[in-house]
Amino acid sequence: MSNPHYTTDRAKRSLIEFIRGKGLSALAGIIFLLISVRMLSQADFGSYVAAIALLEIFYLATGFGLSTIAQRYVAEYRIKADEATFLTFIRAILKRRALYALAGAIIIGAIAGGAYTLGLALPVIVNLPAFYGLLVLGCLARYADEIFPALLLQGYTQALVLAAHLTRLGGLTYCFLKGVAVGLPEILAIELAANALCALAALYLLGRYLRMNAEATGEVDYRPAEMNAVARRFYIVQLLGQLWSPNTGKLIVAERLGLAVTGAYGFIQSITDMLRNYLPAYLLGNWLRPLMISRYLERRQLNEVNAMASVMFKLSLMCIVPFSMFSLAGGELFIQWASGGKVSEGATLLTAFCLLLTLQSLHVVIGMVTVTVEQPRASVVATLAACMALPLCYIGAGWAGALGVTAGLCLGEIIWIAVALATLGRQDIHVRFDIRGCMLIVLAALPTYCAMLLLLHFVPHISAPVFSIIGAVLAGLIALICFVIAKPFANAERDFLKRLLPARFCY
Repeated sequence: MSNPHYTTDRAKRSLIEFIRGKGLSALAGIIFLLISVRMLSQADFGSYVAAIALLEIFYLATGFGLSTIAQRYVAEYRIKADEATFLTFIRAILKRRALYALAGAIIIGAIAGGAYTLGLALPVIVNLPAFYGLLVLGCLARYADEIFPALLLQGYTQALVLAAHLTRLGGLTYCFLKGVAVGLPEILAIELAANALCALAALYLLGRYLRMNAEATGEVDYRPAEMNAVARRFYIVQLLGQLWSPNTGKLIVAERLGLAVTGAYGFIQSITDMLRNYLPAYLLGNWLRPLMISRYLERRQLNEVNAMASVMFKLSLMCIVPFSMFSLAGGELFIQWASGGKVSEGATLLTAFCLLLTLQSLHVVIGMVTVTVEQPRASVVATLAACMALPLCYIGAGWAGALGVTAGLCLGEIIWIAVALATLGRQDIHVRFDIRGCMLIVLAALPTYCAMLLLLHFVPHISAPVFSIIGAVLAGLIALICFVIAKPFANAERDFLKRLLPARFCY
């Protein structure tokens, strides 16, 4: 790469920092999940799940295109603008993000106050001051998580995530030592403290980076002509996408099936959310996006972009396949152990979430391509079409409970993928995936599932913790052996991997 900020060496360094930090933050996140589900009642855990879902929806609703600007145009400004223009741009989008979040929190507070005056029933969370602080500071923390990867500052991102998890664990530990019962007010206060720490530390670290990297040369007063128009269109995509997102699924489950079921649904989804966060399509998406943009701006060709997207999807599929077979064969044992006995069923739902993860991963990599080539129309049309799945989620809750909601979400993803690819194809933008390689990865599911069944057959009284550990390791090993034998990567994909990894890993 010709730009000094997006060289292959910087990308490698960023990737190494990312992997190191992600391992520690993953461990802290898993510990927090296992402790919190045990300390909270099922209803309070369900309310906590709903509150975090509302925060995610609020973040997107009050973004007004700023997420797209961070993901797509921070890298472009870093490449093409002079230092003064770049600094002004970063400060401007941070101020806008803070003001939009503050205005949104005030509006929600005013609506809640008016409803209270009229005697209308309100969710408990809107009466808690910590919820409004979480809305504002949570948005700032999340926005930093979009800016840092665009600058290949993965070390900063993972340090903040780890600090947030440690703060949450510290809060729970304090409550335990002081004999304080942890309910919804307490867990929201802990969440507020974690997000406040992240937001303030992120502002400091970003300022430090900008002071230490003030040597860039480029175009004075640079401004992409289509930036605001593209950002507005992708904002519409993000807003409409929430109508059939997992966050909306949680709210549908809460409304149709009650908070107790929401707690179980939220816990099972938290397991798959944790897996999703560590899938390459999500794990490396923010790291890969600026590289995609840099390469596309240099050559205006899709060959390398397609190879990068295909690699991310295949790597994600290689993680999902063994976990889904582990879930299908012995998910009940795993869920019961992980929840401390509070959730005793859900293997089918966990496996269904794995299918949803596969579709979401494909959605994400196609979405990265649409952002890279500045084609928001494809995402807008696909999202509008996928919104047809929303009523099916609501109806499905009545027919099949939480599984029906998940089925509706899967259908929405299928619609989005089909329509997005078709729309891009009409613009002569062809997103190509190696179908043969993907099928070779999927075929590894059969021997992996058989291995899980054999383990349960020959050790019928295996304990849940032992199965969770041995079963997960066995599933991963069997799948890995199959992948090494099958060699699912195409030549162009292998060439991309060889620039980042030792050749022995690029089978």
